[in-house]
Amino acid sequence: MPQRQPPVEVLADSEDEPGGWLQLVRDPKWRGLSVILIGTFLSVIVHNVAAVTLPSIAEDFQSTLAEVQWVAIAVSLTTAAVVMPAGYLADRLGRRGFFIGGMALFAAASVMAGWAPSLELLIAARLLQGVATAIVGANGIAIAVTLFPEGERGKVLGLSSATVGFSALVAPAVGGIVVEAGGWRWAYHALALPAIVGAVGAWLVLEAGRSPDSADGPGRFDWFGSSAIAGTATTLVLGLTMGPVIGWSEPLVWSSIAAAAAFGGAYVWWELRTPHPVFDLRLLRRRAVVTPLGARIVLLMGLSGGGFLVPFYIQGVLGFSARDLGFILVPGFAVYTLVATLAGRFSDRWTPRPFLIAGPLVGLVSVLALSGFGRDTPLAVVVLVLVVNSASLSLVTSPSTNAMLGAVPERVYTVAVAFMNLAGTIASIVALALITAIVTAVMANAGAEASVNAVASDPATTNAFLDGWRVAFLVQAVFMVTAAVIAWMYRPSTHPNDQRN
Repeated sequence: MPQRQPPVEVLADSEDEPGGWLQLVRDPKWRGLSVILIGTFLSVIVHNVAAVTLPSIAEDFQSTLAEVQWVAIAVSLTTAAVVMPAGYLADRLGRRGFFIGGMALFAAASVMAGWAPSLELLIAARLLQGVATAIVGANGIAIAVTLFPEGERGKVLGLSSATVGFSALVAPAVGGIVVEAGGWRWAYHALALPAIVGAVGAWLVLEAGRSPDSADGPGRFDWFGSSAIAGTATTLVLGLTMGPVIGWSEPLVWSSIAAAAAFGGAYVWWELRTPHPVFDLRLLRRRAVVTPLGARIVLLMGLSGGGFLVPFYIQGVLGFSARDLGFILVPGFAVYTLVATLAGRFSDRWTPRPFLIAGPLVGLVSVLALSGFGRDTPLAVVVLVLVVNSASLSLVTSPSTNAMLGAVPERVYTVAVAFMNLAGTIASIVALALITAIVTAVMANAGAEASVNAVASDPATTNAFLDGWRVAFLVQAVFMVTAAVIAWMYRPSTHPNDQRN
């Protein structure tokens, strides 16, 4: 059995701690957790900031929907590619150093993004933000749970989840205000300051913890498997994204899709044979593992594309500003935070199954309603439907993780969650590329230009965008029905936490 990873320590005070709230402030483990939560906050907000900046970026650089989508995709793409190697190296070389380095890289990439004089350099900066997010995300939870006794681990994870929800809640409102007041560039510059605070704070309060059993504890790291799944995501997204821009018959598009198939096949073949897989794919033979995983992945495919299109609808069609957009999105994130917390708690008391089924059904209602939106849809209706859409995901997130962890051996908890998150990230990227391709194709077929300026100013282009919007959300409705069917097949594990492969 692998030995437990030695904890990352915190630098303790030499004098006795006083009671009350001051004790929480001076308690070294709480100071350490507060630093980690800064990284958690930034890891979420770096994804959400794109929602309120994309329309302004597209207008500034005179870019099409297919081009500007890379600003949103870049972070998720590099996060998916780097997260497993980052976690491996941090376990062996020291989590504290990697966490500090990740926060410093995040600060530098944020400054670069705000400064970028071209869309290409902005995308490059976002790629670096994704690398930093992977490094911080791979270490944050691992460090946090070692700061507290095992009996308080649930408290730590609960605070981490609350931070995720809070970040998603404030990002649209604060981002919208910043964009409105100083332009989209300041929305990225503003991320640098908390990253610097987090890096300095980690350097001051965290003490390095290094594993002495790195050579024989966890086993050899599966570099081939990690590289193969990263290659699958990269080439697949490249093909799906370039298709609407240069044409689906171009060699670059088809070769990218073929390469994705080759990488994916190599990944599956290797993982089923190597003695030290990143994630043992044989666990997917269990219904209690594959059904919550599948329901979550397909649900994300039914939600991710809409998250990209909604800002263009609210600003381009309804004519609201970036600041207005931020406040319009806030209720949905607030409901997500509340419902996700309750769903996770009650999935322990009952079973995850009713939540896994309810999430896609609620999502189906929301995407069908979204497909009917037009020029004159009342703002109150828009906000209500977006709230329902957010509730769909929040009903599934915690219960799906709970269900999967209840069906795998405890010794693979970390890699199981990492695999679930990685699969969800890839699914979201694919869905985003697919939805963009659908809308772009419909607009091109109508002879319309797929740009934000044209959507906002030309009635014919607005109509073409809404036609593509309707088709996109009907496709997402199919994903929702599929997710509900997969969730219906879920049954709790009959051997929770057993040690069989």
